[in-house]
Parts: sequence; C-alpha cells; structure tokens
Amino acid sequence: HDAVAGVDHAGEEMMEWTLASASLAWALLGLFLGWFVYSKRTAIAESARRFAGGGPHKVLLNKYYVDELYEGALIKPGYALSDKVLFRVVDAGVIDGLLVNGSAILVSIVSALVRLFQNGMLRFYAWTFAAGAAAFIIYLTLAG
Repeated sequence: HDAVAGVDHAGEEMMEWTLASASLAWALLGLFLGWFVYSKRTAIAESARRFAGGGPHKVLLNKYYVDELYEGALIKPGYALSDKVLFRVVDAGVIDGLLVNGSAILVSIVSALVRLFQNGMLRFYAWTFAAGAAAFIIYLTLAG
C-alpha cells in the first residue's frame, strides 16, 4: 500500500473536487443557456439553426436518430422473430399441432381401441369384469 511506502496522495482528493466542481459548473451553465436561448430569446436559436445549415439542428431534433436505430436493430427483428419462429413454429407447430391436435389424435386412437371391447353384450361385460376381478385377487394373494 501507499501508506506503507510513505507516499502522500493528499493533493489527488483536491483535484477530484476541482474537476467535479468544474464539470458541474459547465453542466449548469449549459442548462441555463439552453433555457435562456430556447425560452427567452427564440430568435437567437433560429439564427443559430440557420447559421449551422440545419444539419446539426436536424440531428438534435431527431434525438441522434436513436429511435430509428433502436427500431431497426431490435424492434423489427423482434417482430420478425416472433412471427417466423414463435408464431409459426412454436404456436402453430408445437402448441396447436402437437399438443392440441396431438391430444385429439390420441383420444381418437384410444377410443378406437376401447370401442373393440364395447359390443353391447351384457354377458361379455360381466365376464370381463369377473376375469379382471379374479386377476386382481390373484395378484393381491401372490404379492402379499
């Protein structure tokens, strides 16, 4: 550490306060001049705009074109991604295709299999119930 080496840095703290105060003064001066020129003396602002040729004024008026850049770099690609990938692949393919239509297909297959056991004959239903109950009792007897 500098304290062990015997180096004194007391002047650096004063330099920090000087630079911070100067930058704050410049910022406040800029705010005051902006308020003064654009609120009280609008003719000065208009003559400055004409003198600069309108280019810098147009850039400042359009906020450095940050909104246009943001829209072109993030918003439009985001919309394209959501339309091409999220809507068409995830929503239409996975959610609608696999989950919604897939569950309907699964119910159709299961109902076709169950329909084989429904023939309308009460004797067959009773025989199937008795066979299932007997199989369950045998399972409980052997497992327990």
